[in-house]
Amino acid sequence: MHVPPRSRSMSKSVFRVTAVYFVAHVLLLIAFDTQHPEAFLRGDRSLTRIAQIERVLAADDFSSCLSEIYSYGLPGDYLWQAAFYRVGQMFGSPVLCVIAAQIVLASLSLLAVAAVTFRLSGSEQATTIACVMYACLPHMVAYPHMLVSEAVFVPLCIFATALTVSYLADGTRRDVVLAAAMWALAALTRPTALLLPAIVAVYALVTAPRAWRTHVFFVLISLLLLSSWFVPSYVVRGEWNISNGDPSMLGRTLQSKVDYLVTVLSGEDRVQEAHWLESKKLEEFRFADLTSLYSRHVG
Repeated sequence: MHVPPRSRSMSKSVFRVTAVYFVAHVLLLIAFDTQHPEAFLRGDRSLTRIAQIERVLAADDFSSCLSEIYSYGLPGDYLWQAAFYRVGQMFGSPVLCVIAAQIVLASLSLLAVAAVTFRLSGSEQATTIACVMYACLPHMVAYPHMLVSEAVFVPLCIFATALTVSYLADGTRRDVVLAAAMWALAALTRPTALLLPAIVAVYALVTAPRAWRTHVFFVLISLLLLSSWFVPSYVVRGEWNISNGDPSMLGRTLQSKVDYLVTVLSGEDRVQEAHWLESKKLEEFRFADLTSLYSRHVG
């Protein structure tokens, strides 16, 4: 892939599209999220995520807070939203604060998509089309309004991609460090990104072998940031936990999804779905506790 050098800046139409997207979702926040707060907790593992956020924020001291963080899984799965949630608590609207922050992240990722498109194509028309298409994707519509890790993970991947394009084109140390850091943060949010820094490095070595020192530096920065979490986590837990949630989640995810599909496709009612949730016992919570937690946050 040939990355052309930077030339002129993006057209104003990109910023107009981003502004329209931002305003539309703020209006959606006001009109929908304030009236239907239950939608915020309808994402995958939203209930266990909000419970973990509350446990971390309720910790008495730094030591107990750190213990809670190491007990759950990858920190980015909830810590980003925990920070937004804590800020919102100061103003009495933690849920709305999380949604607002996620809208900002999605809007910034829209600009990042435009930046990558413009850098690769040099076409203002293609950039605007890409910006509009990305703004209309389902995850850009729904995820900013839900407590899901994808609301943070996807923008991180977009930012990392934009920085990687810049790193491959310019090769500045700043771009290398920022790209490596962003991929590491994405990997610490969802384990599906753990191998992406290595894939980027292999591609860079193939396309620009003479700059191998820069690519090795990129990998080392990523590994350093990843090990800053995984090594202490291994010391505390005694195992390499790369799943989001309890350590056994990765092993039972597929089975639980299949069970859920069978329940839904069999035509059984929502009561049966509730029994399915209870039987799975999300993390250490009983279904009654999850129901109570849900009612408390939407009531």
